[in-house]
Amino acid sequence: MIKAVLLDMGGVLIELDAERQMRAFVGDIPREELWRRWLLSPAVREHEVGRMSPEDFAAAVLREFGSSAGVDAFLESFHHWIVGPFPGAGALIDELAARYRMGLLTNTCAYHWSHPAIAAMAPQFHHVIASHLAGVIKPDREFFELALTECGVTAGEAIFFDDNEINCEGARACGIEAHRVLGTAALREALMQRGLL
Repeated sequence: MIKAVLLDMGGVLIELDAERQMRAFVGDIPREELWRRWLLSPAVREHEVGRMSPEDFAAAVLREFGSSAGVDAFLESFHHWIVGPFPGAGALIDELAARYRMGLLTNTCAYHWSHPAIAAMAPQFHHVIASHLAGVIKPDREFFELALTECGVTAGEAIFFDDNEINCEGARACGIEAHRVLGTAALREALMQRGLL
């Protein structure tokens, strides 16, 4: 029986312009490869658990992706990745929160965390696991184990939705049912198909 619904933020509840902006720096990499490389990047991981400055992060990411772009240009772009909430995102969270323990599971950084769209949405959740605050990151086992502990449920009592398959794989490795969805409309459809709405 599902007791907790665990949701990623970017790409699921919050619309991002990240893919287009990243390709301006790294070229036409297929989506899955781009985000797998991003999520496994040592620089990204260090930055999103709060152990690397934005400037060092930008320089390291550009090196990892073989880009000759400047650090300042990359950071300016990075700061504008967030577009805003997908239509109906807030209402869907409230609808779910009336029936389930809601966990927000997000890889992020201090700058993005302060964005008004995220600052408004995070309080709608019962539990928030943000990588830069928690010191752990998806798709690692430690991240999902922390999420289960915070939500007070077992792996079999939780379901997780993310826009990146590698993060779903990490959740499944911990015994959590996980589904890849892109956007809030797809999330609602997946929840309905699963009988959770």
